[in-house]
Amino acid sequence: MIMVNPFIENIELFFKEHLYIETLSHRLSSKLKVYQKMIEAGYKNTSNELGVRIRNNDTPIFATSLIISDITESIQKNEIYNYPTGTTNKIYLQDFPNHIKETETRYLYYNLCSCIENLNTFIISITKKYIEIKFAADKNERINQLQKAIRGSTKGDKLFDYIKSLSENFGKFENTNSWNVQIYNWYQMLYTIRNGIIHDYPIVISKDKINGISKPNRDILEHFFICKNREGEFVINTEDTAHIAKIEKSIAEVGFLIFKCYSLDLNYDWHILYHYPQTKDTNS
Repeated sequence: MIMVNPFIENIELFFKEHLYIETLSHRLSSKLKVYQKMIEAGYKNTSNELGVRIRNNDTPIFATSLIISDITESIQKNEIYNYPTGTTNKIYLQDFPNHIKETETRYLYYNLCSCIENLNTFIISITKKYIEIKFAADKNERINQLQKAIRGSTKGDKLFDYIKSLSENFGKFENTNSWNVQIYNWYQMLYTIRNGIIHDYPIVISKDKINGISKPNRDILEHFFICKNREGEFVINTEDTAHIAKIEKSIAEVGFLIFKCYSLDLNYDWHILYHYPQTKDTNS
C-alpha cells in the first residue's frame, strides 16, 4: 500500500503562493513600462493650458499629501479632526521615468521580502507536521523547541540548526548539493538581504556591515543575490528582472529541498517534479 505524502499539501501551498508573488513582480514591470509610455505620449502634443504647464514642468502630474489626526485630541473633544503634516510628494513629467524606476525597484524588493517570509512560513508549518508524525510521543516538547528556535533566530540561524538536528537527510544535502555551497550560509545571507531591505533601503548591506561578512558569504551574495558592490556597499541589481527571478528561484528550490528531505526521512514519495525540456545554448 502506497502511503500518501502528508507534506504535499504544504509544498503545493508554498509553490502556489511563491508563484503568485513572482508573477506580481513580472506583471508590475511590464505594466509600469506601458504606463510610462501612455503618460509621456498623453502630454507630448497636448495643447490645452494644463497640458502645456505639465510639459513645461510648471505643474506636477501627480501630487499627494500626508494627512493624519491627533489621537489625543479626540479624548477631550470627542471629535476627530484631520490635519496636513506638510509632507507632500510631487511628481513632474521630467522626473516621471525616475519615479517609475523607483517604484519598480521598491516593489521588486518588497516582493522579494514576501518570498522570504513565504519560505519561512512554509518551513515552520512543514516542520510542525514533521514533528507530529515522527515524534508523536513528545511532539509538544519538540514543538516548544521549534518555537524557541524561531524566537531565537536573528538570521534564521537557530531555526536552520533545529531543522538539521531533526533531519539526517537535510544535514547531508545541506553540504552536498549542485550549488556547491553550504545552504546554511545561503540562508544566513538570505536573511541579511531581507533585513537590509527592511532597515537599510535602498542599500541592502551598508559599509559598516560588510566587514563582518566572510569572503565565502560575499561570494554567495554576488552569485545568488546578484549584488553589486557599489563603493563598498551591496545593492541588489534590479535593472533586469531576470536577476530577481534567479533569487526567487533559489528560494523555491530550498523549499523543495526541505520537502524532499522530510519525505525521505519518513519514506514518503517525494517525486512531484516533472522534467521540463531545456533550451540548449547554441553559443556553448
